[in-house]
Parts: sequence; C-alpha cells; structure tokens
Amino acid sequence: MALALAPVVALAAAGGPAKPLRHLAYSFTYTETSDRTQHDSGIGGPASGMADSKSGSSDKGEILVDIMGAAKDASLVVSISEKARDTRSAAPVTCAAFSNTNVICENGKKVNDEELAVLRLLGAKFINTDLIYEKNHWNFGWTSDQLDRSVDFTVNANDNNMLKITEARVEKVKGAQGYTATLDGKITYNLTKVVPVAIDEDTTTRQSIGMGDYDTARTQISLTLESDSLGGN
Repeated sequence: MALALAPVVALAAAGGPAKPLRHLAYSFTYTETSDRTQHDSGIGGPASGMADSKSGSSDKGEILVDIMGAAKDASLVVSISEKARDTRSAAPVTCAAFSNTNVICENGKKVNDEELAVLRLLGAKFINTDLIYEKNHWNFGWTSDQLDRSVDFTVNANDNNMLKITEARVEKVKGAQGYTATLDGKITYNLTKVVPVAIDEDTTTRQSIGMGDYDTARTQISLTLESDSLGGN
C-alpha cells in the first residue's frame, strides 16, 4: 500500500525552459507480500479460529526523471515515468518535490511507491545543514485530523561527499479505513551532485478491515542510479 501523498493541488508554474535541465535513470526492483488474518466465528463450519491467507507480487524496471526547474514555492518540478517488466509501468506525470520530503503530483495520475521513493529525496536542500543537529540527525513531522506522519534521517557516514543515510518513517492514517505504515530505509546520497544514487526501503503496512480482520502488507523497494545527464552517477 502506497504511503499517502499530501493533498494534490495545482502545481506552481516552473517558469523554466521547456526542455529538461537534467535527466536521471534509476533501475528498480519491487516486491510486495500481503498477509490477511481473519477471525472465523465457526458459524457454518466445524470450529472457530483464525484464517490466514497470503499473496505476493514483484516487478522490476526503470524509472526516468526529467528535472524541469524550480517553482515559485521553492519546490523542484520534475516529470517522472516508469517502464516495468510486468504491471507497474506508469505514464509521465509532473510532480513538485519539496525539501521536507513532501510531494505533490498531477491530480488523478498514477504514481507508484517506487517513484515516490525517488521523488521524496529530490527536493532542493533535502540535505540542509541548518536542520541537522546532534549526531547528524534531522526530522520532519506533520499532524492533522486525518494523518500523523513523522520522518527521521541520520547521516551515518560521509565518504568523499557520498553520504550514507538511514531513514525511519511512520505514517498513521486515521478513520475507519485507517492504517499504520512503518518504513525503514537506507539511502546513499551524492552530496556533490545533490541526488540519491541508491535507495532501499522496507515498509510494513497494517490495516484493520473489520472486527478480527487485519491486512498486513510488506513492500521492499531497491533503486540504483544508472545514468545522469550531468555525467557519472
């Protein structure tokens, strides 16, 4: 299950050139497993108990990112698309990536979890030394009537401006169809070129879908920067 986006609104005009300023290509692998646990009352059957069903899917392919320019609200405007081996291909969509990992995309268009994994880290000043405090740590948090979200980053190593970062993200969507998603991530970030070059995310989402009925999904995503129009990776 995808982590919820911020409310989708009209994107600010980029005011930049029609052609991309930069083109990035990431390879990705995606795996999802789902485990549904359901209470069986025993009515019409031999005995009450718990019924368990499992399912899963996987895919791999390429994510293409065209960086178009900066918007008036300080976000980075990008076009992103996906070419997958099986079912996860996605047509180009324009999105705004903010430094606090928030992402806003065109209303009604498909954006996959693996695309969001890249988009969240593309905002200008994602690495902002003004926010980093003790033990190379910084965090963001949001709360509302519908959603609580917290995200924490820690820089564990800096090898010639190649940062090794861990991420811990928790999102709680409230209401009858609410769920809790917990993400553990590892990021390699090129500080010189200001882009992530490797991303690994492991997300567990647990949702109650009725009395004694739970759906637990685990999503594992791995991305690697394969090419950069500015050279190298």
